[in-house]
Amino acid sequence: MKKLIIFRHGDYELDANKQLTIKSAKEVYARAKLISDIMGKADLILTSPVLRAVQTADVIAKAMDIKQINEEPMLAERYDANKELMKEAIINKALDLKSQILVIITHYPNIKQIFNISLEPGMEIILEADEWKNIFNARPSTLLTKFSIKTPELIEQYFCPTSSERDLQELNEIDFLHGRL
Repeated sequence: MKKLIIFRHGDYELDANKQLTIKSAKEVYARAKLISDIMGKADLILTSPVLRAVQTADVIAKAMDIKQINEEPMLAERYDANKELMKEAIINKALDLKSQILVIITHYPNIKQIFNISLEPGMEIILEADEWKNIFNARPSTLLTKFSIKTPELIEQYFCPTSSERDLQELNEIDFLHGRL
């Protein structure tokens, strides 16, 4: 089964730097760790080159133990290519890398254009198919639908992700977060 996990970048500061907020980094980390625990380890992250997306990718890579992050200009906010070209490029990248699970970090306008849905910052949608060529025909779901048993603890961790002390130590190893936690 091929899996495409698409994240909207996390919340960011509204100053000139537009860095990912500490709170959002913690939430994204916890959510990504939960996703990895349930869905397995991804092979690669493709991210928008915009700072808040790159920082979100760094956090997800740390949480999911992903070694490879590729910046992809087509995932930038308000990218002008049509959605079919964007979909084709994503499928081709997954095929080239022989990926089973691929993570993408992009922006609201792209997610809205491709899937006609809204995602809050730091949230995900998941597409699954037998073959990459069929991945965009799949109905989007969320991690919540993947819980075989919906315990109150899992539901709380999904909707209100929290980081443990160990998680905070790992987050502190990320350059832009070092010394800020």
